Amino acid sequence: MLISFIAMLLAALCGVTVGIISGLAPDWFDGLVQRLLELLQSIPGILYMMVLSSLFHPEDSITLALIIGSCSWFVLARLVRVQVRQLRQAMFWQASAVMGTGLWLKLRLHLLPALFSAQGFVLPAYIAQAFTAEATLSFLGLGLPSEELSWGSLLALSGRAMLTNSWWVIVFPGLLFLSVLIAVSLLCFKLQQRVRRRCSNL
Repeated sequence: MLISFIAMLLAALCGVTVGIISGLAPDWFDGLVQRLLELLQSIPGILYMMVLSSLFHPEDSITLALIIGSCSWFVLARLVRVQVRQLRQAMFWQASAVMGTGLWLKLRLHLLPALFSAQGFVLPAYIAQAFTAEATLSFLGLGLPSEELSWGSLLALSGRAMLTNSWWVIVFPGLLFLSVLIAVSLLCFKLQQRVRRRCSNL
């Protein structure tokens, strides 16, 4: 869980930051960023994680979370960029510019709440992706050391557990995995509803 949440926060921070900069930047810079993101997305993210894990040899959860999060923000950046480009054409954004509102105030009052309302559903998906990536890297021997217990290392024992008929090794980590995903999805849905109601009162 620690790995997944840290990876999600890092991916959200990188994706939102790059998306906002690309959406507010001039067309030539925006085009350059989009071509770079297309190039990065042409290679599966798990390959980036495997290369970084083999280079840095993560010994703790924080290092592995940073590796997973740094390779998971490309799609979010493009989604945020599209949303920012749409918001720039809205009447309230143009009215704020006419009234001389600063960029930070426009981001805090208009852009960030709208982005969370529109892209909040992505956060549970990133948590699920981080779970899967951690399990994959642990299964390949590129994740946490074998003495570090994690859901990924438990799920990596699925083949051996099936041979020994130890079904509980797979079932209980899988049920916990599903329960956490459902809880995070409900939490993000409630936060989305609260932000959407607050935005509708503007």
